[in-house]
Amino acid sequence: MFGNKDSKENRESRDIRDVIRETPEPVVSRAPMPREEKVNSVIGEHVSFNGTLKVDGSIVIHGEVEGNITCTDKLTIGRTGRVKADLDVGSANIAGRVEGRIFAKERVELQTASHLKGDVHAKSFVIQDGCFFQGNCAMGEAHQPSARSPLTEIEEPKHVSSKEPEDLKDAKKAA
Repeated sequence: MFGNKDSKENRESRDIRDVIRETPEPVVSRAPMPREEKVNSVIGEHVSFNGTLKVDGSIVIHGEVEGNITCTDKLTIGRTGRVKADLDVGSANIAGRVEGRIFAKERVELQTASHLKGDVHAKSFVIQDGCFFQGNCAMGEAHQPSARSPLTEIEEPKHVSSKEPEDLKDAKKAA
C-alpha cells in the first residue's frame, strides 16, 4: 500500500507510454497533390452578358452569355448556364446549354443532361449518358484559332425533277 511504487495507476500510465513509443510514424504520401482549380471569374445565375468575354484563367458560367468567349484555362458551364457563342478555351466542362463552336486545346466534356448544338474541335471529347449533341467533332491535335474553318451550313436537298432533259431525249433518239 504505502510505498508501493508498482501501483495500478503507475502500471497503466507506463503501458500507455510504451504503446505510444511503439506506434510507428505515420506514412506521408509522396504523391503530388492534385492541382487546385482556381476560378478567376464567375457569371452568376441571374446575370446576362452580350459581347466578347476574355478570361486569363478559368471561368464558371451559371447565367446567360451571347457572343464570343476566350478562356486560357477551363470553362465550366453549370446546369443553369446558357451560352450562345463561339468558344476558344483550354478545356470545357458543360452541364448546361451551348449553341456555337467549341475550340479546345485539351478536353471537352458534356455532363449528363447537357445540350450542345455546334461543332467541337478538341484533343479529346467526352459525352456522358443523357446528353444532347448535334454537330460535328474533330479530335486529335489542338486546333489553333488560325486553323479554324468557317462553320459549314448543311444544304437542303434540291428537288429533282423526274422529267428528262431535252438533250438526253435527243441523244436517246439518235441512238
